[in-house]
Amino acid sequence: MKKILFSLFAAAMLLTSCNIEVKYQAIGKPYEILVLCDDDIWSDSAGHVVYDILTQDIIGLPQPEGSFKVTRMRTATQEASKHRNILILDAEKGKYEKCELRYERDMISEDQFVVSITAPSKEELKEYVENNSDMLVEVFNGAEMERKLTEYRLSHNREAEKKVMDKFGCEIVIPSSLTDYKEGKNFIWISDYFSNRPEIMSLVIYSYPYTSPENFSFDNFIMTRDSIMKEHIHGSGIEQYIQTDGRFVTIEEKSFRDRYLQEARGLWFMTNIAMGGPFVSYSTVDEVNERVIVAEIFVYAPHKEKRQLVRDMEALLTTLKLPADLIIENSSAMEEIVVEGNNE
Repeated sequence: MKKILFSLFAAAMLLTSCNIEVKYQAIGKPYEILVLCDDDIWSDSAGHVVYDILTQDIIGLPQPEGSFKVTRMRTATQEASKHRNILILDAEKGKYEKCELRYERDMISEDQFVVSITAPSKEELKEYVENNSDMLVEVFNGAEMERKLTEYRLSHNREAEKKVMDKFGCEIVIPSSLTDYKEGKNFIWISDYFSNRPEIMSLVIYSYPYTSPENFSFDNFIMTRDSIMKEHIHGSGIEQYIQTDGRFVTIEEKSFRDRYLQEARGLWFMTNIAMGGPFVSYSTVDEVNERVIVAEIFVYAPHKEKRQLVRDMEALLTTLKLPADLIIENSSAMEEIVVEGNNE
């Protein structure tokens, strides 16, 4: 492991000692991870667990697609040390007192994300990774989403963002590629539907009155989503509208900006036509206006892998700010943000 660490960090140490700020552009494609570790770790159960966690199939896609593409090396070459995502594994008795996970950005290259996991033994390394598998996936997912959001913020659709603010009193980042709109009462669909591309990226935001925790039941989510999609999003033929394939929907309860969040993933389809794809939906309570806000992305990309398309769009959902968030950010705001239709 000492050789691995040296080969990865030697260039950074040299540049620091010379007081020269030089950064390379990170190499590698999105959602690729370079794992650096000795043969003893990679061939052991600890290495197997790491590989299985990072390549496990993503929930909510119509075909199996692993979370990441994983490449493993014993030592990092000069070129490999510039990789955008690096995971370093080290286990050595007497060298480490406990298991730790650390990360650092832009170590050798711009836009680089390096995670290191150290442990006193291979057995403890395996146990630590198993117990923190979700966190390991989420930190790399988060790094990739933040890269995409940086790109979106350089070129975003201010007109669409204003439409969302005027209708819902919410902020959300919307990329400039989404230029088509359909609006209804407490509803907006923003997409690239008329872009003449083979795939379609869509963002939907809608709201309805909050009445009880039952608003977040599985059945209510399906019923509400199907009702709203049927009303607002139609195909070109007779009785063609979006619905939810309830057989493949998974729902998780999470925390988002210190409030409850219902995260739903699954598959949608258009009735009476062979058309469908994956969706990701975030539902939470807007306390200021006593309503449920739902922000959702869905993708139509026939004959293409959908992992990156879905994750790139899902990054938008993480930028959602409700009226209460904006009030907190702007402490000088004296009035609550109230929007149309909140008491329906």
